[in-house]
Amino acid sequence: MDQHQPGSSARRLVRDGFQKLTLQSKILGLVLLTGYALVFLSQNVFHSSTVVDNLGLVAGRTIPFGYNVVTYAFVEDSFLSLLWTLPTAVFIVHALDPIQGSQGTGKIILVTVAASGILTFITLSMTYYILIVSGMGDGDDASMLYTPLCGFQGAISGLIVALKQAIPESDVTLATSIRFKMKYAPLIYIVGVSLVSLVSGMMLKYVPFVVFGWYAAWLYLRHFHRMPDSGLYGDPSDQFRFASFFPERMQPAVNVIASACYVMFKVGSWGRPRPSASNNPMEETSWGSESAVDAARRRERGMKALEERLNLNSSDDAMETGARTDEGT
Repeated sequence: MDQHQPGSSARRLVRDGFQKLTLQSKILGLVLLTGYALVFLSQNVFHSSTVVDNLGLVAGRTIPFGYNVVTYAFVEDSFLSLLWTLPTAVFIVHALDPIQGSQGTGKIILVTVAASGILTFITLSMTYYILIVSGMGDGDDASMLYTPLCGFQGAISGLIVALKQAIPESDVTLATSIRFKMKYAPLIYIVGVSLVSLVSGMMLKYVPFVVFGWYAAWLYLRHFHRMPDSGLYGDPSDQFRFASFFPERMQPAVNVIASACYVMFKVGSWGRPRPSASNNPMEETSWGSESAVDAARRRERGMKALEERLNLNSSDDAMETGARTDEGT
């Protein structure tokens, strides 16, 4: 006789899944839950908007309260938004930790959050003042400066870019029928969020963070992030060039624009080789000569880490199923 009830099986499944998560993914999930709880209690129990007004990104108050270009990402005022940002963020961080390390993943999150917050603040401020100076604005334009914006969507965009860098050729399956390569996931995410935002009338709340988070993560990983295998900074491989985010038919045109930007802003020089941690000049290697090897090692390490994690989860599930079968007999 089976002594396991459906409720207890569900609780055990949730508990076991939580235990398998990395520490950093657990901490991130707890922070996001706490941020939503604080906003919910403030608005529904104390009937106050103090939390979201102070922690959310309010462009009109960013100067001198500059901390809100970071804190906005860790508070959420929509339960529906939390339902998809929380599990998505936790899963991606759980997958990235064995590839980038907890410190590397944390840096990607902080850089993406801060950069997208600052760029969104600049965009909103410039748009407002352009409308006012040109005489095209009206009395409602000030709302873009004083509407609190919050959510983890921009950081998720950056984390997807990091996954694309690590395992670009891996297959992603959504809803059992939609299948695509990981290298196209960032663009699909941006287009999907933009369409949903357009339909729901929340373009300002999501799109700037998602777009800026995507670009900031790519710029950081492409030119500044220290690669663990070689000790060099940046990833100049062809698989991670800016045009690689777009469909193949669009890549030639995007390459022309990207090359012009490189020449104009000298972006390519930002990722030059830098001394390793040992500070031994004899250990420095060429950025270009090591790029292909390092990229291949990173993708191999990423695939191996994910496969080991999936195999471990599968074996654990099989053992639990066998144990339950033995107990039932």
